[in-house]
Amino acid sequence: MRVLLHILILFVLILLPAIGNAESISAKLPRIEFEETPLSDVVEFLRLKSVELDPTKAGINFLIDPKVDQEKHVSLHLSDVTVGTALVCLIDHARLDYRIDNHACLILPSGEGELAKKVPREAGATAKFGPAIRAREFQMDRVEFVNAPLKDVVAYLSNRYKEENPKGPGFNIVLSSMIDADIPVSMKLSSVPASTVLYYVSKTTGVEIRIEPHAIFIDPPGTKALHIARIEAERRKNQASAPKRKRGKGYTLGSETKDPRSPTHPDYVHSSHPVRGLRSNSLNNVYKWVGGKWTFVRYGSGDPNKSSLDAAKGLSSSPIGTRK
Repeated sequence: MRVLLHILILFVLILLPAIGNAESISAKLPRIEFEETPLSDVVEFLRLKSVELDPTKAGINFLIDPKVDQEKHVSLHLSDVTVGTALVCLIDHARLDYRIDNHACLILPSGEGELAKKVPREAGATAKFGPAIRAREFQMDRVEFVNAPLKDVVAYLSNRYKEENPKGPGFNIVLSSMIDADIPVSMKLSSVPASTVLYYVSKTTGVEIRIEPHAIFIDPPGTKALHIARIEAERRKNQASAPKRKRGKGYTLGSETKDPRSPTHPDYVHSSHPVRGLRSNSLNNVYKWVGGKWTFVRYGSGDPNKSSLDAAKGLSSSPIGTRK
C-alpha cells in the first residue's frame, strides 16, 4: 500500500490517550532495536513500555487482527521516539493498518483501517517536517559505499547523525519490509547533506523516499502511484454505488395548475435553452432555477394567452427580463 501516513502520528497522539495515560504515549524511548523479530514480540514490547511509562500503570491495549501474521518478522531501529511514534513506524514498516477504538488499538491488514483513507502529500508539503530539515542541514564530509547493503546504509546515516548530534532528536529512517534490505549501494560523495545521499540512494536503487513528520520512510518502487490509483479506484467505486441524486421536479410554489407557464401544468416540458441556467416549456416560456424552485422569467412566442395570464398573475404586459 501507498501508505502515506499523513497525519497518523497526530491521530495516535490525540486518540491513544483515550485508551491509556497521555504520559505513556509522549514519554521518550532512547533506543529501539529489533532485527528479524516476530511482530507479536514487538507489539508486546510496546505494550509493556506503555505500562512502564504510565504513572497509573494502565498502559495501552494492543490487539492484532487474526488475519495479520503475528510471526511476521520486523526489523526496526529507532532512537528518541515515543511509544506513539514507534507504533506509527512499526505499522508503516510492516505494511499494516490500524484502528483506534475506545479501549484498544487494533492492528489490521493493509487497507482495512485509517490509513486506507489517507491521501498522499505533495512533495512541497514535507519541507518543514523535522526529518526533512535534519536531512538538509546534516552535512557529511565524505560518504563512500561499495556494494553496501541498503540496510547498512540506512543504519550508517542514522548512527552518524546521532554521533554528531548526541543531544538532538533522532534521525530515524524506516526501511519497508517489502524491500530487499540487502540491495547493494555503491557511491562516493563529498561535502553533501544527508538529503542528497538519500536522493542518490533512491536514483541508484529505484526505491522511493517518503518524508513524514516523525521519520523518513523508504518504500518499494511505484508505491505512491499505486496508492493514488487505489484511492481513485475506491472513489469511483463509492461514486458508482452511491444513490443517484434526483433533480428537483421544477414546481413553482404558489402557481396554479391552469397556468401553462408553470412547471406543474401538463404542457410544461423540460427542455434546453440557449442561455445557460435557463429552461423553457412547450410554449417557449422561460424559467430560471432560483431559491430551490423554477421561477418564471418571461413568456414565449407560443403562449396564446400571455396578456390574460399576466393580468391574472399581476405581471406587466411587457416581457419580463427584456428591455425595449
